Amino acid sequence: MKKQILFTLLGSWIVLFSQAQTVNYKVLKDDPNDLPLQLSLDPFYAEMSGGSARLGWGLRVTALFRKIVVFNFDIRKAYLDVEGRQHVNGSLMSPGTDGLKKQTVIEGGGALTFSDKTKSTYLSVVLSSSTTTSGNYQTTHTKYITVPGSVRKINGLHLGINQTNLALEFSEGKSGSFTAFNTSNPADFTGFGEYGTTYHGSDIYDGYTMLNTTSIYAGLAHKRVTNLTVATDYSRRKKGNRIYYDFYFDMMYGAVMHFADITAVDGTTFEVKNSDMKRMGWRFGWMYGGSSKSYFTYKAEFGSKPGYVGQHKGFLSTRFYLFLSMGWSIPFKAKFLNVPAPTTN
Repeated sequence: MKKQILFTLLGSWIVLFSQAQTVNYKVLKDDPNDLPLQLSLDPFYAEMSGGSARLGWGLRVTALFRKIVVFNFDIRKAYLDVEGRQHVNGSLMSPGTDGLKKQTVIEGGGALTFSDKTKSTYLSVVLSSSTTTSGNYQTTHTKYITVPGSVRKINGLHLGINQTNLALEFSEGKSGSFTAFNTSNPADFTGFGEYGTTYHGSDIYDGYTMLNTTSIYAGLAHKRVTNLTVATDYSRRKKGNRIYYDFYFDMMYGAVMHFADITAVDGTTFEVKNSDMKRMGWRFGWMYGGSSKSYFTYKAEFGSKPGYVGQHKGFLSTRFYLFLSMGWSIPFKAKFLNVPAPTTN
């Protein structure tokens, strides 16, 4: 049985390879230096952080200014936030003036390039792709050609600032993630998590606040770009390899971490404190999209953000951070961004 599968796969590869050799093509463009400004609309993102989860939308802008810097700007807003909402028990303490709000993230920065090289290589150009189903198995059939082209690789120093507003919950009991929280009057306050106890008219088995964090980050970034377009006798439509990948690793520092004041039922306002905060954090990120045309785009990050430590230890602690977004990119031509084409005599 294993031999039959092996021979089948080998035969399929030989057929595809032989088919690829019969396709004629003409290179119309091969210029990874000609990159437009990219506006990415993300109707969906999912995030887990601060011991809770949320869904939302985002907007991203990426622009490469010649061989100097890669600019990035992100804004995200949750439309479903487990904590940033009106809760059933109205007696629980929560921010009195502004109330609880759904997550908002604003980030701006860029990568100062220290290496920008373009090399000749061979790029795969997909001509067609189809999927067939047989029983419980799906098989994808892809026809492609390999074309000489250019790949641009950019390395840089990643720098920027991140502003995050996040709703948080004080959990029940000692097993919760928020037992280190207290108010500005610790002398007569036993702490959140005391079930059946009230304080200034409010139940204190639970409660809510907002954590506003301003972080600066620094790290390394790598960008890989192709911008190849070909015409073939296989299809009337132009084909190509026009994509970019971004990878980055950052160390983060929580320069400002502020909890919103909370208000009890009787109107008394308290300052929220936490005795176990960590200002240092880290993240690893990845982005993918089209380099010169509208295309699907994705972004993912994971790491450990600056914030409160909480009672959950290990990798999946309350500082654990996981993020994924997907959307559609729209290119905008801007000649001043690109490297001037070499002149010929």
